[in-house]
Amino acid sequence: MTSASTDELEEEERDLEALRARGPSTRHRRAVAAALGVIALAGALAFGWRRAQKPYDPLDSTEGQLLGLTLPKALVSEGRERQVLIAELGTPRAETALGAEASAAVRELLRAADVVEAARGDKTAEVDGFVRAATALDEALRKKKIPIFVDGDVLVTQERHRPLLMSYYIEREVTFEVESARVPAIHLWRLDRLRLKLPFLGFTRPRTPYALVVLDAVETDLVTIIGPSLKGGEPFELVDDRGAADQEPWMKPIEKRAGELLRLELQTEAKRPEFLRLADLLAERRALVRKWVALLPGLGLVLRVPGRYLPEANYEQDLAHRVPRRELDEWERIHGELRSRAMLDAFLGLRRRFTGSVERHEVQHRIDYTAGLVPVPPVLADLLGVKNPLGAVFGSLPARARDELSAHLAQMADGGTPLLDILLLSRSLFRERFDAYSYAAWATLLGVGRELGKDVDAQIGTATVRSEQFGRALSLIVESPPHEIAAAARRFRQRSFGDELPRVRVASVVEGRAWRH
Repeated sequence: MTSASTDELEEEERDLEALRARGPSTRHRRAVAAALGVIALAGALAFGWRRAQKPYDPLDSTEGQLLGLTLPKALVSEGRERQVLIAELGTPRAETALGAEASAAVRELLRAADVVEAARGDKTAEVDGFVRAATALDEALRKKKIPIFVDGDVLVTQERHRPLLMSYYIEREVTFEVESARVPAIHLWRLDRLRLKLPFLGFTRPRTPYALVVLDAVETDLVTIIGPSLKGGEPFELVDDRGAADQEPWMKPIEKRAGELLRLELQTEAKRPEFLRLADLLAERRALVRKWVALLPGLGLVLRVPGRYLPEANYEQDLAHRVPRRELDEWERIHGELRSRAMLDAFLGLRRRFTGSVERHEVQHRIDYTAGLVPVPPVLADLLGVKNPLGAVFGSLPARARDELSAHLAQMADGGTPLLDILLLSRSLFRERFDAYSYAAWATLLGVGRELGKDVDAQIGTATVRSEQFGRALSLIVESPPHEIAAAARRFRQRSFGDELPRVRVASVVEGRAWRH
């Protein structure tokens, strides 16, 4: 499942010290020697208290450093640096932290990466071996109860096959019961600092036994798109480039109406004072940063709306003497409120509702991977010009669009926020480049619109269309009540794939230690 926003995932310097509680300090010293032991004890207690108050960070542990930073970096490093990093992974300290099985799995993973790099010609077998080694490491970490997930992949360019490993902290695990099977979904925070950014709210692969929810991307969509649109009068933005939106006069009325309807769908949250205040703060912050964005290019600076609830970059320091002091004071006031317990709880409540929808999407992918040969549905086959619906090769555009259509329709039918889901998916129609998500969105507008009795074909049909036509079709669909959109998505999926959606229910939830918030 793609994220609606990718630029905000750019790496920033971490600056979480504002959240860290400060422990007490010893203010007085006694001259009497008998009191020195008491002072030392007080100092030790204060140090322990400060450590207890420090927010949890998985990178503070040895295994977090090794798996979160050292191992991913070792795979992309070369020469002396690579040797040093690999040696660090093989120290007695590393063996103690990871355990014998996981340490052996790390060694095998490094060996498999070298095999991929050294192979000539067709590297399919070597790539498969590397992927299996990454899966084996995940299994070993799970046995050891180390809450870290590694995702192995190979980046293919004309020059080389480069093995990559992205690492994540597991904050939560939800196990779903699907008929007689169980599907675990794990909630992840990105740990490694590779510059490769994946714009996914969640993902899974046939070889991965989990549905994966990426909290980094979820948070970005919540703070840049969804949260601000819950403020009264704010639009639900269909494009990130507001300059482009200004050039499309038809878009703003549609975005404004989408915002109004989304507030109705999320009215449980939108009517509560703390959620209203949260929306106000996020909308104010977005407007403030956009004001700066318009100002700063002339100063040689590039600025983006923060993709984190609490920004990791030090905006006050970077913008000092570049923007008016009163605006920096406004920035500090906004974040003072966002740090409050009430606002954090409101944000986490909104995140829980949104992640439930993402979970349903990724679980459907897991279900579909067990279904065997699935034809490309007729509506997609028409859009893509597919002559043999049973001949879509795994990883091809028709196959990926088919998989996304199935998962998005399941998400709309069962995820609890069908209007939000179709709005987020439809954003892929207003980008310069069409991809699998765009075709899934196009098919969704046609299929769901027809099920609702809307004349969407008069708006878009199956010929080459312009963005405005997609917008008009979307505006017809979103006027339907959310429960009708959900029912239409269910019917369209059954017509397209020939089977009913299975009943999916939560069987268990395991909460890990909260990170970042």
